[in-house]
Amino acid sequence: MGYLFLKKIYNELRLPKVVEEISEKYKITYDLDDIFSSLLYTRILSPSSKEASFHYAEKISWRRGTLTFIRFIVLLKFLQRKNDLIQKLYEKLHVRYREK
Repeated sequence: MGYLFLKKIYNELRLPKVVEEISEKYKITYDLDDIFSSLLYTRILSPSSKEASFHYAEKISWRRGTLTFIRFIVLLKFLQRKNDLIQKLYEKLHVRYREK
């Protein structure tokens, strides 16, 4: 339940829509939003090794079965190679929370 405040921010930033666009662009067939949001919450709330992060994310994943260790690792590698998601996240954060 400690991730609910993050979920609110995640939705305010309209990240589910961004993730949906990325899924369509790269023809990802599994629930990327569930995996990405779980990864994001995990990295913020309990930063640790990839394996430990996966086990923590498993506990907070919305849909049982969509989050597998392979998909988790693939997403991490995907994020290293593609800047689309990171760039859009930065832009949304900058617009929403920029210093005044």
